Amino acid sequence: MKELTYKSIFLIRVSELLNSCDDVLAVQPVLQAIYKDIHKETPLVKAIDVKLVESKYLFNYFYQIEPTSVYAIQVEHFDYKAFLWIERDEWCLDDGYFSIDRIAKELAKAEMFGRIPENVKELYQLLMDEYWSFKPVQFPVFDGLEPKDMDEVLSYDSNYVLAGKVLENIEVITRQDWDRLCDNEKHWFE
Repeated sequence: MKELTYKSIFLIRVSELLNSCDDVLAVQPVLQAIYKDIHKETPLVKAIDVKLVESKYLFNYFYQIEPTSVYAIQVEHFDYKAFLWIERDEWCLDDGYFSIDRIAKELAKAEMFGRIPENVKELYQLLMDEYWSFKPVQFPVFDGLEPKDMDEVLSYDSNYVLAGKVLENIEVITRQDWDRLCDNEKHWFE
């Protein structure tokens, strides 16, 4: 899988945001908007959750912290979870990162940035893991010529097709097997 091409834009925007503001309440909606803008480029990826939590909640995760603000920002996406707050007049991420550039890089470790399929098999796996939403009209097409029979083809690359109608019956099939199946179907009703 490849990384999202908009990752560098995300890094710049987050760094600019954190350099320009030291108010958790003001940063949270802007950070959420930045993630939503990036999400527009990969609409099938499940959205990242960016919300405010009370700083006292952080004691469940970190032992000795002294957040200056009452609130922290929680960023969550599948197995990725991070907390951002102000501590001693500077931004802190997960009680370990205080450099704004480093914080931006850590926030870009969310799953959506590194799980972009490059072929049908990777797309299938993302769908099965429920990492991507099942919206066939938005599935990417990778490379190769369009199959002769596109009925039930959701996506294709030069070696495989992803075929089916619903998530429960999709299957990755070699292009040769797909062509053979389609040829056989033509003769079923003769």
